[in-house]
Order: sequence, then C-alpha cells, then structure tokens
Amino acid sequence: MLSIDKSFRFSLKINNTLITDGIFYKCVVQEGVNLIMPWMELSIKVPEYIIEGIAIVDGMQLSVSITSLQNINVNPKDDDWIPFRIFNYNIVPTSDGLFMVKIVAVYDAPFLLQSYTKSIEGTSYDVFSNIANLAKLQFEGDVANDKQKWLCPGPRAGIFLKSVERRAWSSNLSCYVSALRRDGTLILYNLYERGHKGIVDWSLGPELDNTADKNLYVDSITPSSSSGTLNSHHGYGRSYNYFDPINEITDGAATFKFTELYKTTSSFQMASDLRKNQGSNTYNANAGNTHNNYQQAEAQNTRFKSMNSVKVACRTPFLKNVKLLQRVNLIYPSNARGNYSQEMYSGVYFVDKISTVIIAPSPVRYISLIRDGLNPLYSNNNTLVS
Repeated sequence: MLSIDKSFRFSLKINNTLITDGIFYKCVVQEGVNLIMPWMELSIKVPEYIIEGIAIVDGMQLSVSITSLQNINVNPKDDDWIPFRIFNYNIVPTSDGLFMVKIVAVYDAPFLLQSYTKSIEGTSYDVFSNIANLAKLQFEGDVANDKQKWLCPGPRAGIFLKSVERRAWSSNLSCYVSALRRDGTLILYNLYERGHKGIVDWSLGPELDNTADKNLYVDSITPSSSSGTLNSHHGYGRSYNYFDPINEITDGAATFKFTELYKTTSSFQMASDLRKNQGSNTYNANAGNTHNNYQQAEAQNTRFKSMNSVKVACRTPFLKNVKLLQRVNLIYPSNARGNYSQEMYSGVYFVDKISTVIIAPSPVRYISLIRDGLNPLYSNNNTLVS
C-alpha cells in the first residue's frame, strides 16, 4: 500500500509488482455510459529503485485497489483490484531525490481498442455477448428483437458496440444504453424495461443511515439542466460523447478530449447530426438485410435518450459498490431548496456516471443520476408506477 489514513487504503500494482514505497498524490477513476471504457489518472512519488526495477512502458498492466475503513486490515481480494493498461506516462525527477510519476491508463480490455472486421448474426444482445467473450469481460444485458447480420467493417470493437447500441430494438418503447463497468462487466440495458421492473438498488440522501446495506449517505446534491425537452424538440442539440484514447493523442500525450458520438436533437434533424466515427459506415440505407425496425430504432433510441434531461450530481465520502445504470431512489432534503424542490427532485434515477477522486487525505465519489424529464415512469408525487 502507498498511503493510509483514517478512512482508506490505496494499493497499487504495476506489472504485477505491489508498490509499497512512495508518496500518494492523486487518483481519479471515471466510468460512464458515454465512455467506451473506464479510465484512470494517477500521480505518485516513488524512489529510483522502483523506476529502475519496473521500467514503465506504454501498455503495461496496472491495477489499483481502494479499501474503505471497515476493510482496512484485510488484504485486497482479486475482485477488489481494478485492472488498467498504461496509455501515457511521464516521469520527472524531483529535488528530494524521488521521481514524480504521472500515469494515464484505460481499462484492461485491449480488444475493445483493436480494429475489428467481422459479421455477427443474431440480435444486439448476441453481438454484445460475443464481443464480451472475445474481450474476456462479463456480460449482462436485456434481450432484444432485432435479429440480423451485424457488419463491422474495421472500426475498433468498442465503437462498433456503440453503433449496435444505437440500432438495438425490442418494442416501440425500448431505449438501449451500453457501458463497461469498472468491475469488468459489459452491459446492454433497455431503460424502459428496467424502469418498469420496479427494482431499486440503492437509496441516496443526506439524512440516511449509512450503516444500512442499501443506504448511501451523500453530503451534496446538485441538480443541473440538460437543455430540456423543448430545446431538443426545436433542434437545439446536446451531444453524447465518448473518449477514444487512440485518436486523442497530440505529440505523444493524451489530451482527454471527449469526442461527440451523436447529438440529441429532434427526429427531423437526426440524420444530419449523426457523427461518422471512423470514416466508414456500416449501413445507412436499408438494403433489405437489416431487422424490420432498423431505421426506427436509431431515431427512437436517440429521441428517448435526449429526454433524460433531469440530472442530479451527488457527492459522497463513502465508497459503497454503486454500479453504472443501477436504479437509485434519491431522497431530496426538504430544507435544501424548499418543499417544491424536494417534490421535483426526489424519486428514482439511473446511475449515469461514477467518478472516484482521491486527493490525499481522503476519497470522494461523485455519482451522476439521470431520469426522463417527462417522467413517464412516475406519478405526480414521483412514486414509481408499477
């Protein structure tokens, strides 16, 4: 372990070597539905013998484990480690005889970053399951009714999955979203189906007892605008973005520029707003070899995603195992912005993004929540409609 304080322990392995000597400065781990894979930024100071003994290079494996107070005396289990591969690094000697090491890493699923040329016959569920197996990932998803031969003409497998997600379809109300979680699970969820199952994984709020298994105390709740349904209807576009580390290199350094995946505008402008990612297009026109709702699926998925305009950012000092696209019940405090705010913002959300930020001496986790601005899954008092 590199550093220990009253609330957590940070453990680091580089090339399967446990780093036990050094000074921890910062670690940021982020995952989200608009990212192809989780990424990490790390800053540590280590002595020269570690630099000489490991010889850090691009592509080298790196794993981190963040252990909370209740497990402070227990060595990290295999499942506690989050695996990455070094994408970019910088090593600078300092005046105290140590070396400042800054590392940018992406999740250890290199297959998703490789060019992929193949056809897969089946549903979008089958495509994701197949790619997850090739990438040595776990898979969890909702079945779809969109059987066809899916063609990948050479873009990276991760970008191919995003194109399949846009065309996934099961009914006139389906809305598919995909993501790769930090635990190595590739997911493809139908938000409409998930919303109507009535399952809530967590309760979040500033007045909750954090010792309860499914309660998570948050010390900050910040509502934010997402352009609104009226702006979207009139063509004022917001973008769904992804981070493609291979493309975002300038002079050998990662810029962390987030690239537009597609805009969420009205259905009348969608065709012109879609971004062609790799200079190659799988199939724009229906040539008779696609599923029956191929064109409708893209418009429907994009339109329904654009309606997720109610966003709330929560901050918590506790590192409980909240996962992407789990459903959480947010209990908004009545004395924060008045009872009206409590009524408007309390309710059930999906987890959209998770950022774990550790700057000594303590960790903080930011959890971004989204739900439909039109609230079709809620009654007037924001309780879930069964």
